[in-house]
Order: sequence, then C-alpha cells, then structure tokens
Amino acid sequence: KNPLSNKIICSECGALYRRAVWTKRNKEKEPVWRCSNRLKNGKAICPNSVTLKEKPLMDALTSLINGKTRLELAKELSEYLNPKDIIEKKQKLNCELENVNSQINELLDKGMLLVARGVQDESQIEEHLAQCYQTKQMLKKELQKLDDKYNALKQGRQEKLLKTLEKNSNEHTVMTQEDLAVFIDRIVVKKDKIEIETIDDQKCELLLNQIS
Repeated sequence: KNPLSNKIICSECGALYRRAVWTKRNKEKEPVWRCSNRLKNGKAICPNSVTLKEKPLMDALTSLINGKTRLELAKELSEYLNPKDIIEKKQKLNCELENVNSQINELLDKGMLLVARGVQDESQIEEHLAQCYQTKQMLKKELQKLDDKYNALKQGRQEKLLKTLEKNSNEHTVMTQEDLAVFIDRIVVKKDKIEIETIDDQKCELLLNQIS
C-alpha cells in the first residue's frame, strides 16, 4: 500500500485519492493521483475532481518539508506524539489520584472533627490516612513511569525524524513518499488548489498551476 494513499482527499466527494499510471501517446508511463470514487464509478459520480501529476506534487511537498531546518522540524513534530494508550492511562490515574486527594482532605477535616467529638477512634483515622498516602505515592510513581515512557518515545521519534531529514538534507533532493508521509497529515484536493496540513498543524495552500 502506498504510504500517501490514506492522506490525499477529494474535496468534491470525500473519497481518498489513489495512485494510477497513465500511458502517454509516446508509450511513456506517467504516475498520477486521482479520486478513487471517480476511478471506480466513473466521471458522472465525481465530475469535478482533478488529476494530480505525481512528480510535481512530490517536488512541491519536498520543498514544503525542506522549508525549515531539520532540527527545528524534528523537534516540532516530535511534540505531536500522541500515543493513545499512554494518554488514556494517565487520564485514569489522574482521576484516581484526584479521588485519593479528596479522601485525604475529607479525613483531615471531617475525620479529625469526629475524633474530637469522640465519635470515631483516632487510630482508625490514622490507619485510613496511611492507606490513602500509600495509594497516592503508588499512583504518582505510575504517572512518572508513563511520563518517562512518553519522553522516551518522543526522543525516539525526534531521532527518527532527524534521520529522515538528514537523509534528504539537500533542498533539491526528492524525498521518497515514505519520507513525506511521516510529515504530512492530509492533503485536500480542490478545483483550483490543494490544501496541505502537516502533523504539527501547519497549513498551506498550493495552486494547481504551481504543481502542474
């Protein structure tokens, strides 16, 4: 599967673009990108979708990525690492930590008041507090482990991005489609332009006559 095949979107019908190969009159092959809906169901289904020639498109995307310094871009993009499992676990642990803190505050306020009134034994309150503090420390350690894991993943991603960019350090070197897919979030194809969004939420537009 082509690494860009799930990133280029037709604004007319919402379908993904698909790579195809044209044969010119001189028998030369030319790769292009076309709306998959139109390719499958015909022009009547999506009459206004445009065809993108692959080489000028890849050249334009390469120039876009090379517009920043390699380290700057790698640092920016690594900040957008969003591993779902770590995020969900942290949210769950933070909720549990908030509940434990509420229990501790309640014990310190209401519990000690009950002790003062002779309604509850102080040793029971202290035992319960000790359990809460122990649970709190455990939760904080688990959160720290997740933070360490996240930072390690972010560092690894930054190194991977730098490696990719260093491999293409010459501004006039054409990056592979695999390289470009690392940085491009999506490309929306309209009648007269394409809208490009990178994974760090940077957006730009290119007129179709600039990549024809």
